[in-house]
Amino acid sequence: LLLLTCSIMDVITWSKWIPDFQVAVIYVTYVTICFFLHKIVPAITYKGEPLPPKYESRLDYRINGLRVRIIFCSGLIFLWATGCINPHYIINRMSAFFVMGNIWAFSWIVIHYLMGLRDPSNHKHGNVLKDLWYGIELNPRILGVDMKEFAYTPTMMQWLVINLCALAAHYEKYDTVHAGMLLYQAFTFVYIVDYFYFEHAILSIYDIIEERFGFMLIWGDYVWISFV
Repeated sequence: LLLLTCSIMDVITWSKWIPDFQVAVIYVTYVTICFFLHKIVPAITYKGEPLPPKYESRLDYRINGLRVRIIFCSGLIFLWATGCINPHYIINRMSAFFVMGNIWAFSWIVIHYLMGLRDPSNHKHGNVLKDLWYGIELNPRILGVDMKEFAYTPTMMQWLVINLCALAAHYEKYDTVHAGMLLYQAFTFVYIVDYFYFEHAILSIYDIIEERFGFMLIWGDYVWISFV
């Protein structure tokens, strides 16, 4: 009986980590919406830093993360206000969303590796694991969107969404907002707003200029920033 009880409890516990169809649809839809907003919302075009190996060529980047964030958060608040979205659902299914984020990240690690193999000029390490870990594409673009620069938009906004869901759930549970929660929300909100307001500064960091798009960046963006 004890073994049976433990087995049932294990199944119940592990079931929280398994993304169901609804979790998968929410996550994929969210990133897809961010992608197309990033592509179609009016943006300011900035020149990137000179790129290796000769540090002569410079790419154009559409910077509109703050506008995308305002549009997305306005829509999110409307959905919350109308009862279409329950913040408790996000919090209660956080383990499943974490796993879904990993599935998404590892899928794109493989996709970008395969995309990079088509271009013989991409840097390869002579080892598949190293290629997957470090990446082989320097400036991968899909439908004109730079995937390295874009990856920060959904993940930083996702961090904010998780925080707001936690705040709403906290308030509903305690009927007040404790000082620790208030300070955490304030500090992270300022940090995220600061990122989007000065988003063009990201074009001067190592990630964009030198680092290739592999596990280190993709998993770091889609999992580490949002969930860890």
